[in-house]
Amino acid sequence: MQISPDTTPANFVGDGPGVAYQYPNPGAGQTVTKSVQVNQQVEYYLRVQNDGNQNDRFTITTDSIDTADWSITYYYDSNADNVPDTVIPDANLLVSAGGFVPPITVTVTSSLWLKVELFTANGLAPNKDIVFTAISVGNQAAQRDSCKAATQLASVYLSTPADGKVVGPEVIVIGKGFANSSVEIRQNNNPITTTTADANGLFRVRLIQAD
Repeated sequence: MQISPDTTPANFVGDGPGVAYQYPNPGAGQTVTKSVQVNQQVEYYLRVQNDGNQNDRFTITTDSIDTADWSITYYYDSNADNVPDTVIPDANLLVSAGGFVPPITVTVTSSLWLKVELFTANGLAPNKDIVFTAISVGNQAAQRDSCKAATQLASVYLSTPADGKVVGPEVIVIGKGFANSSVEIRQNNNPITTTTADANGLFRVRLIQAD
């Protein structure tokens, strides 16, 4: 199983013939990380390869479906043209539901393409990791692999005291960036101050306007 930030073949990372499978916990070599801003969409592409010497069926699963913070849509290539454009209902992929039913047939030396899209309108949504697994129906013990899509949300918005109305010369800048990263606050493109995001990427700065 391989994963990529886009459809470029050279950008896929993960297993291939002769490369060790990583199941059920994909490492850095089988993880793609992307950042996205609130109200924007991010997508990942996956390939399930048949590295065996005969046609096989694979059960595809994931550990994530829609949540209050993230809208997640899955697609698969239903006509073998390497374009994943057929929506997979969430429940048909969950591990607890037994995965994609019926299992998908992948012929020798070929690949099945899938796509996942994520979207959030919540500026404080937690970062989202999605783990995918592919397990051979014919050889479950040996032919199984996993990969991860790691999405980091970067967002900044202003908040003022109390009910949102300006009270005095004070403004609170709240945002979400990347874990333990340095954050520079600017006004009219001029640096005002800096701070450091916490382990979850959150930061909060209290600014007081000079007289």
